[in-house]
Amino acid sequence: DADDLERYGRDYGMSEPSASDPRMTPHIWFNSTSPREDREHFEQGIDKFYSLHVHEVNGHEPEAEDYQKVANLIGVKFDRPIELVEDKQRDPLYGYYINLDERGDFYADVRDADGSTVFEIRAGESLGEDESSIFEDGFMRDKHDLSGLTEHLRSLGVIPQDAEVLTASEFEQRLEAPEDDDELSIG
Repeated sequence: DADDLERYGRDYGMSEPSASDPRMTPHIWFNSTSPREDREHFEQGIDKFYSLHVHEVNGHEPEAEDYQKVANLIGVKFDRPIELVEDKQRDPLYGYYINLDERGDFYADVRDADGSTVFEIRAGESLGEDESSIFEDGFMRDKHDLSGLTEHLRSLGVIPQDAEVLTASEFEQRLEAPEDDDELSIG
């Protein structure tokens, strides 16, 4: 309820939406940007960050207005109005693009069939001071672990449960393939 959301936002430091452009994803979640200052933080130096995911509102999948209400309750601001992509229009194929992988710096992104980035992955020097990587958090074993990445994105609601994440080259080949692959060709 509203009281719980306000308390979660305050207690767990929710201060930022998951997407800088909320129109690029059908699901939005909210992140803490500073570690929670609890006993583990001060005594053991353990920094914890949190995410708030909204899976349903009053028995239905969240809509743009629902995300905006949650953002208002926890004090998060969007740079532009929320216009969510409809799940029904999404292609179940996504491409994993490694954009930078050198000298301890790593940056990759996952793109939908329209070429829009739906998720970013950073490691090494590309990370912010207080950020951890998807590798350190154990969601991907290494930079080529597409099954770990796929499962993580499904659990977050970034991609549908039936979606597939492919390497960039496989993704582009599948997008370029003709619609009807049932034809027999004789060479």
